[in-house]
Amino acid sequence: MITPNMEALSLVELQYIAKKQGIKGSDWMKREDLIEALEEIFEDDTTLPNDESSNFTPSNQRRFLNSLVEHKNKKLTDLPGVVTLPDCYSQTSIHLLLVDPYWAYAYWDVCPTEFTHFDQLEEEYSLFLRVNMIESHCGAEDGDSYDITIDSTDSSWNVNLPRQGRAYKVALMYGTSNGKEGMLCQSNVVTSPCCRWIDKAEILNRDDKLFTLVFSSITTKGKVVIDCPLVQEIVTAMDTAGRQ
Repeated sequence: MITPNMEALSLVELQYIAKKQGIKGSDWMKREDLIEALEEIFEDDTTLPNDESSNFTPSNQRRFLNSLVEHKNKKLTDLPGVVTLPDCYSQTSIHLLLVDPYWAYAYWDVCPTEFTHFDQLEEEYSLFLRVNMIESHCGAEDGDSYDITIDSTDSSWNVNLPRQGRAYKVALMYGTSNGKEGMLCQSNVVTSPCCRWIDKAEILNRDDKLFTLVFSSITTKGKVVIDCPLVQEIVTAMDTAGRQ
């Protein structure tokens, strides 16, 4: 059985649960009194006879969540001020979130009327993402870009960021069978951070203390360096600098 963590809930949530549990006058009770009353109810409900099962079995260990949950197979619904999020929105828009120096996450919505317009066209159409790379130091587009083919049913995509230290934005595009292209919407700009140690690898080669400081944070307890593209670039840069 999963029990709400009372201390993590707001006063409105506590009052809501209290009403569901039949506590009278919960609208006027103080937070501390609500927590005490609810904990007594849940304590009684979760207490099992000694001969029924051991208190140390996994099935009887009390579990807590910091939000409203189902209790006693009864779903908590209709919380004041809470509404169900729609599957999609009627506004055509695309957003870009930076995940790490090598990847970003794009998600978008397309207004249904856009698809209605495309369906009325005589030629076939397709959707794609155009990833534009921008020089981050001046903010001007320099023409580097690549396209990702998507389906009309897609609503998100993991976008690869080929070069670090560059700014990126993604446009949701359409193309027709006769070669016509158009932009439906364009995302915000995100910047992939550039690792300073790639350009200063010779310093890591010379300074043992600095090398230990940098690599200690990416080394496991088993003294194994975490394998990731950024670490590989640093090691390659150090190897190249050491041969010069």
